[in-house]
Amino acid sequence: MLHLHRFTEARKFLDLTSGFLAAHEAENNLIIGLAGLLHRNPAAYGASQPYFGAVSAGSQVVAASLMTPPNQAVLSWSEHEEAVRMLAGDVWTFRLDTPGVHGPRPTSVWFSEAWDTLTSLEPILNMAERAFRLERVVPVTGVPGSLRPVRDDELPLIADWSAAFEAEALARSVNPPHTAAEFLTLWRKTPATPPELGARMVWDVDGRPVSYAYYKAPTPNGMRIGPVYTPPEHRRHGYASALVAGVSSLILGLGKRYVYLYADTANPTSNHIYQAIGFEPICDVDEYRFGA
Repeated sequence: MLHLHRFTEARKFLDLTSGFLAAHEAENNLIIGLAGLLHRNPAAYGASQPYFGAVSAGSQVVAASLMTPPNQAVLSWSEHEEAVRMLAGDVWTFRLDTPGVHGPRPTSVWFSEAWDTLTSLEPILNMAERAFRLERVVPVTGVPGSLRPVRDDELPLIADWSAAFEAEALARSVNPPHTAAEFLTLWRKTPATPPELGARMVWDVDGRPVSYAYYKAPTPNGMRIGPVYTPPEHRRHGYASALVAGVSSLILGLGKRYVYLYADTANPTSNHIYQAIGFEPICDVDEYRFGA
């Protein structure tokens, strides 16, 4: 018999689900990282009450979901279709205007089908991504420059780049985009993060940033990189490859076993770059938008 659990705090959600999520850490790295961030900083995504849900069969958790309004729902890996459909029903009662769902295939399909039944809002496949995992870095050579953290005086530039990344790479995402000013405001009111929990990094050439990456969201054995952005004028020089390889080495040097990231399957360039560095595909991840 299935039992639905809903929580108002990340700590209670993790108390129940951490073992289940960690058993498929690579597939669940996004939801683990989000839950961990909300545990450390409950206001990380604003004042809205997050959603934390899980379904158990007997004593075993079989599916989980998390949402930070106004963003979409995020699903765990699951093999239990009925449990995922049960979560869709609970998310619907929590927030009728949920804009979409993001999760490993086929959980996102099951959730979307259930949402269609509940609301008659046809789910639309918005973005197809692939989750990658790296365990050993393939070195990148012949690229001038070096890796370093973002300086405080560079935050306005990095905010501009972050907004440009969302406008370019996430233009189809159902999550609302941020302006550069919104990024700056958020960063400046967020407590400083120690390197073992994340940092904003750049590839520096002759004293100026040419490519940017953010590593964050620790899991029991890994960290996730994203976003990765190189402005158009600095592309096709290998900077992003060198940057991601350098950040991956940094994460492994912190004692983590794995590095995770997501890439749009419609972008063959980024998929090739990441695999050349040593990333291996783990699973396909779909984002569905609800309604037109």
